[in-house]
Amino acid sequence: NVPAKDAALVIGWDELLERALKQEAFINKYPNSTKLPEVTALYNKYKTFVFLGLNNTPLFAYEGKVMVEDAKKVYTNIDFTTNDSQLKKDLMKFMELLKASNYKLTPEIDKYRGEIIGV
Repeated sequence: NVPAKDAALVIGWDELLERALKQEAFINKYPNSTKLPEVTALYNKYKTFVFLGLNNTPLFAYEGKVMVEDAKKVYTNIDFTTNDSQLKKDLMKFMELLKASNYKLTPEIDKYRGEIIGV
């Protein structure tokens, strides 16, 4: 099932994160797979969705630049005790920065997520 349609998520933030973590695990487990380029491209798209959202489902409200409540609920309940994932490590630091800013998008947080997704 597609994750997005018309620039909006059609799956929940939890499903989005779960899919991204599965793609990352595949990349790490099967580095010689013929499917690696496809899965890597998909992973990069999902990672962008995780840290930015989409135009019609942004991670931060356009007004006020505060993290949307649905995503906040999912992201604050991630089990970071199993840091076997670079995505989880990146997300853990992201959430620490957000917590310190009351979940409001700051230039520092924007810069950090840009580094993560390569923008």
